[in-house]
Amino acid sequence: MIEPRLRTVFPDLTGFRAVPGGDTNRAAVFTSNGQKLFVKHNAHGLPRQFEAEAAGLDALRASGTSLIVPAPVHVAPDFLVLEYLPPGPSPDPIAIGT
Repeated sequence: MIEPRLRTVFPDLTGFRAVPGGDTNRAAVFTSNGQKLFVKHNAHGLPRQFEAEAAGLDALRASGTSLIVPAPVHVAPDFLVLEYLPPGPSPDPIAIGT
């Protein structure tokens, strides 16, 4: 279970709640120090997968893209904590051509 591991980094963790999504990793949201955060975790993931993802997100953020890219907050071998981005509206299927 990831919550005890998270508490070593975020001792004031509250409101831990698993959320659906993803095929490879599990996900959850929690609050720490008044900030809502998102965590992806996988005890059996690929080596350095979360480090590589954090680096990719940092590169996207630095690129000047107009996309909203979550900021990595903490990376560990078995989890990646990101700033929480609330879900946006569902896209209009007609507008996107589906």
